[in-house]
Formats: sequence, structure tokens, C-alpha cells
Amino acid sequence: MISLVTFDAAGTLIDHCWDPAEIARGILAEMGVDVDEDLAQSEYARVAAQMRPTIVALEKLGDRMGIENAWRKQMEMWLENIGASYKMQADIFPIFMERVFGANNYIFRLFPDVLHALSGLRQMGIGLGIISNWDHTLHTVLKNLGVSDKFDFVIASLEFGFEKPDRRIFEEALRLGSVHADECLHVGDSLDDDFRGASACGISALLIDRDQPADLDDRRISSLSQVVEAVA
Repeated sequence: MISLVTFDAAGTLIDHCWDPAEIARGILAEMGVDVDEDLAQSEYARVAAQMRPTIVALEKLGDRMGIENAWRKQMEMWLENIGASYKMQADIFPIFMERVFGANNYIFRLFPDVLHALSGLRQMGIGLGIISNWDHTLHTVLKNLGVSDKFDFVIASLEFGFEKPDRRIFEEALRLGSVHADECLHVGDSLDDDFRGASACGISALLIDRDQPADLDDRRISSLSQVVEAVA
């Protein structure tokens, strides 16, 4: 019998238009600095890849100040690489953070079927959790969306130290939910990270694809409302 349902975040609960290079480029344009779109994208990707090991290490340590400093350094490097002054970071970074993670950001939105599904599962006495390949900002995003209090626990992989499909992150969810694998259902949009990752741990899984017809026999759903039906 299922007593815990865990969800992936991005693509499952949260719809997003995540394009940090374009956001930063737009802020520059407002400041009178025009940058080629392709250059902005390629250099942002290059710098982000270069800084990722440092940021991942700081996430594991929970060093929020160190993470912010690394993000600022990443912005400085990007500015230099696109031919702008690295000193503009001091002006751009606060605006960037507000547009991405502020309460009125336009980056993250709940899918329309989320609240109804969560409410239905709670009414059935089901525990709820999140297992996401994300960093510590997941908690801010959930708070801004008004759903942080709807989950018994939230696991952000970069904080935890292991990413899906590593079995250790699923085992941590079982520990936090105080359930055995056969009492848990995981829902996500990635075949490898979510469906196969959970299944490898003995956890039942549903793969959500809102663009395709549902087939519960094949463990595929097109709406989170079908999670309630599957559990019932």
C-alpha cells in the first residue's frame, strides 16, 4: 500500500523558462550595452561549466555565502568574456537574482494540475516529498510558489551530495518518509533519472509526459491528477 508519494520538481511540478544568459543579456541591454545573443549564450555556458565544480562543492558544504561569491565571480567572468566590464557585476547581479528568484519572478510557475493533486493525496493521508536534481535555491522557488509547506521533506541533490538516478538519494527519501520501498511511489518526467532510478530501488514509479496520452498499464501519465487515481 502506498503511503508516500515523491515528486521530481522541474518539469513535473514546476514549469520554467530558465535562460540565465538571456536574462543577464536583457539587463545589460537596459543599461545600454548590447551583446550578441549567440555570444552571450555560448560564453555563459562556458563559464557555468567552468564554475560548476566549485559551486557543487560549496553546495555540499552548505556555504551560502561562498555560493553567492562564486555566482558573482561567474558573472564577472561572463562579462569579461563578452567584452563588457567585469565591474558591472555589482549592478547586474542583484537585479539578476531578483528576476530569477524574487517573489515576483516570471521564471517559475506551478503546472495547473499540481495543487489539486497534492490536495487529493493529502486527503487520502499520503505523505508527500520532493526529490530533485537542483541546488539550495529550490527551497526559495517552492516558497515563492506557495507550496513549501505542502511537503514533508524536500531533497535538493546538490545539497544532499548525490543526484538522481543514484540510489542513495531515493534511499534518503525513504528514510525521511519512514517508509519501505514498496510503500513509496515516485513521479517524474525523466525516464532515466526518475522512472528507472526509482524502479532500481524497488520504488514504484510513474513517468509524466503532458504531451502524450496516458497509459497506466505502461506507467505513463499525462496529468498529476492521474497520480491520485493510481494511488487510489
